[in-house]
Amino acid sequence: MANGLWTRTVEQAPRSRPRASSRTPENPSARTISGEIPIICYRAVRLTVQGRDCVVDVSGIADHLPVIIGQIPLESMDWVVDMRGQRLIGNPEHGGEDMVDIFCAEIETNPKHACNHV
Repeated sequence: MANGLWTRTVEQAPRSRPRASSRTPENPSARTISGEIPIICYRAVRLTVQGRDCVVDVSGIADHLPVIIGQIPLESMDWVVDMRGQRLIGNPEHGGEDMVDIFCAEIETNPKHACNHV
């Protein structure tokens, strides 16, 4: 983007397109305007946007195409899209700060045991 909001830094293994016949859960196909094409999936990628990060699976695309980040990764990093300002803002429900919501019937004061998460 012209305002410098997005910076694209990609470090990846050399790309080799899977053959159409090699369609597997690791190398699925995608439907495009031009027809079905094989894509490459990268598992457990650390995605960082403006200093906040999360781990997601991503699909490899050509370098000349724009990067599209979906709602789920943005929510996991506690970002909200400000449509009017055309920018990302910290979640107003959390005062703009990075925070995780945990919804449980009971929360103990010891975070190690909250929601039976060990």
